[in-house]
Formats: sequence, C-alpha cells, structure tokens
Amino acid sequence: MRVLALAMLIFSAVLNADPAAARAYDPKYPACLESYSLGGGRSIDCSYDNLAQCNATAQGQGGQCLDNPFFAGANDSAGPRRPRPRGTH
Repeated sequence: MRVLALAMLIFSAVLNADPAAARAYDPKYPACLESYSLGGGRSIDCSYDNLAQCNATAQGQGGQCLDNPFFAGANDSAGPRRPRPRGTH
C-alpha cells in the first residue's frame, strides 16, 4: 500500500512539474543572462550575441551570464565521433 501511495505521489509531481525552465532558453542566441529577484524568482534572458555583450548588461544587476546550452549554432566540443577500430580485445 505504501508503494502504491508513493508511486501516485511521484506520478502527480511529474505531471505538475513546471516546463517553463525548458522553454526559457532561446536557441537563436549563444549567451544568456540569468538573474534572481528578492522573492526568489529567477529569470533567464537569452538575447545576447556573446558573453561580452551580456556581461556589459549584467553589471550592476546582480545576474550572471552563461553559455546557452540550447544554442542552435553550438558545436559539439567533443569533436567529430570516430568509429572504434575493429581489432582483438
């Protein structure tokens, strides 16, 4: 019975989760300004062409600039994937 109650609690928490954080990042811009308000609110503004532009805006606002993880033009820093050579183990 406890397992069923716990499963129902987890299921309802997942259904009621706020998906706004996933939509906060605009994939058109590479830099974002993340700022917090006194009430504990958080806002993300992804409208900057680079971190220098973002940092110039963030001065005095109490925010931080970060790379947009959802930037559509971002390159994979790991480089191209190469197939594993076939051989004996």
